[in-house]
Amino acid sequence: MRSHSVRSRCFLLLVYTAALCGCRKPAAAPAGPAPKSPPIAEISRRPTCALTAARPLAWKYLENGSGRETTQPREFYSLHIGVFDDGTIIWSQSPKRLGAPYLMAKLTPDAFKTLKSALADDVSPPLPDDIFRSFGPDSSLLVIGYELDHRRRMELASWHEGVENNSQVVVSQDGIELLEGRDRNAALARRSPAYRRFLDRWQRLTLVLERAVPPTGDTIDPTQISWK
Repeated sequence: MRSHSVRSRCFLLLVYTAALCGCRKPAAAPAGPAPKSPPIAEISRRPTCALTAARPLAWKYLENGSGRETTQPREFYSLHIGVFDDGTIIWSQSPKRLGAPYLMAKLTPDAFKTLKSALADDVSPPLPDDIFRSFGPDSSLLVIGYELDHRRRMELASWHEGVENNSQVVVSQDGIELLEGRDRNAALARRSPAYRRFLDRWQRLTLVLERAVPPTGDTIDPTQISWK
């Protein structure tokens, strides 16, 4: 009798266990790899100013080609426009030559908001890793960039603006090309799609900065500007 009771309890335990197993939710499939974040551009150098403690937000400057940095960074870099996170903006009075003399002003809250919104909307198609910087060895080049936060930042560098002041050449992903009497528009049309995206992004960011420059400002000592 005792044996029969033990077998009954064992049978009921098996039935109960089977019922629990049948009601259990199937194990979730292993999650796939997390989506990759967009690449973060490396920032080579930023302008700073002793007249504001705010961090640099956006900038465009000329890096003078020499093959090496001088011992005086102010001789090596010439600021075009620099915007800081408190709304301070500094710009060159020589938009063709760049560099000193400089003017400084404080953007209105609306102008500063417009600038930051335009930078936040910079969602161009991704560029190949090798086309964020497009210039020849030891050449002078322009650098344009911004850093909204540690994830949203961008920097482009190129020599095309200065080089193409000469109407007899064009710049492409392959370097400088002499026209030698050929049609300029036809030569420009042969630029690769990736390089055209690079130029489109360059032009948009340049316009964002140039439109932010106010009509007047206060002259500042160029030694107040440094680079880091």
